[in-house]
Amino acid sequence: FYVVDEFSLGLDTGPDGREQGIALHHREHALAEPAPEVPSDIPALPTMDRWVNVRTLGVKGDGETDDTDALRKAIAGNSVLYLPSGTYKVSGSLRLNPDTVLIGLNPGVTRIELADDTPAFAGEGEPIGLIVAPGYGRNIVKSISVWCGISNPRAVGIVWMAGQESLMDDVCFPSFLFPIGWHPGMPLGPRANRLRGQGPHSVRKVDLLVTNGGGGIFRGNWPHATDAATGLRVENTNTPGRIYQMSVEHHVRVETEFDNVHNWEIYDLQTEEENPAGAKAYAADIQDSRNLLFANTYMYRVSRSVLPKTDAIRVRRSDAIRFENVKVFSQTRLAFDNPVLEEDSGAKVRAHFFTRFDVDADAGPPGEVVPPPGVFAADAVLQRLAAGFGNASGLAVDDAGNVFFTDAANHKIYRWDVAKHETEELAEVEGQPQFLAFV
Repeated sequence: FYVVDEFSLGLDTGPDGREQGIALHHREHALAEPAPEVPSDIPALPTMDRWVNVRTLGVKGDGETDDTDALRKAIAGNSVLYLPSGTYKVSGSLRLNPDTVLIGLNPGVTRIELADDTPAFAGEGEPIGLIVAPGYGRNIVKSISVWCGISNPRAVGIVWMAGQESLMDDVCFPSFLFPIGWHPGMPLGPRANRLRGQGPHSVRKVDLLVTNGGGGIFRGNWPHATDAATGLRVENTNTPGRIYQMSVEHHVRVETEFDNVHNWEIYDLQTEEENPAGAKAYAADIQDSRNLLFANTYMYRVSRSVLPKTDAIRVRRSDAIRFENVKVFSQTRLAFDNPVLEEDSGAKVRAHFFTRFDVDADAGPPGEVVPPPGVFAADAVLQRLAAGFGNASGLAVDDAGNVFFTDAANHKIYRWDVAKHETEELAEVEGQPQFLAFV
């Protein structure tokens, strides 16, 4: 009998970011008898005989009534609340007690929604949570969508300060551009016009804020609001936290932030950037943090991306940050150039698929970088042929040597005429032409 403590096989990178080749990491230890069953770390829901349906307490959930006061009274008088399908309009924060449990039917049909342009969430200042979980709480929030409305710049879906035994499970932070249930064949509706500059629109700071000692288990959550600068921000906590399967998408500046965070494990994090939602964003920003594990991290840029982005993850002033099984991908040529950049040393990982990279504060700067062998003749001269394109790529060459290419950002197709030594615009097309080929 034995237990496998670690097993991975794949591309390793050293502390300077350079590839070290394919490596096997394998540790095991012997047991005298079969290993005991490993208990789940997911807190169990209270038994259903303790659930109180908020509709029996005067909460309407009809999408029209302001349910703020009714929900506050329900929270004050009951520890376990069930929210059936409905839209629960609020105009202020819902502050949980340390033992409050909120259970929705599912996030597609159970939504807590802040009214647009709510005065309490306007202006500048510290972020304000629609739901606030208190310090050291044992809270559970499950199967609910939290919608921050439009033009509420201080609104945060959830401010989480609950402790190590808390749970946030199956919670969605939807976008007015891509709401729950939307698919590409459906119209986006008037709310999307605000993102497109056809109405007032304020960028919020964050969807989910874990702060001031917050921690616990975060499983199957989906922050994807296109009007927030950041999807997930974790800050100022030593309380252990674990993330399982979180998809953070379409944010304005950065998908995830970890600032002064210790002792967290992040499993199966996906980030995704759209165009225009998240076109300039990167995947993660980590600073002043220690003892973080990122396992099975997938950073994706959709095929509609037209702007290049150099770094997916940026790390500074941090130590003992481990990346295991990382993938950077795009269906276009505009994936992130570098999966990880450690700013203090300048070390960068360039391989888009790798199994291991550790940020070590004592590693020091990388050594002399040896460039790859040249592919041009020694006397070759680089010269500019043409300029002024948004994103010239997708090259194809005809039998005469003329080069055809696309400019997806400007919806155009060009030809470089080798005989005339000039660029000709061939077509302006709808959509975003990505690449060309000759048959």
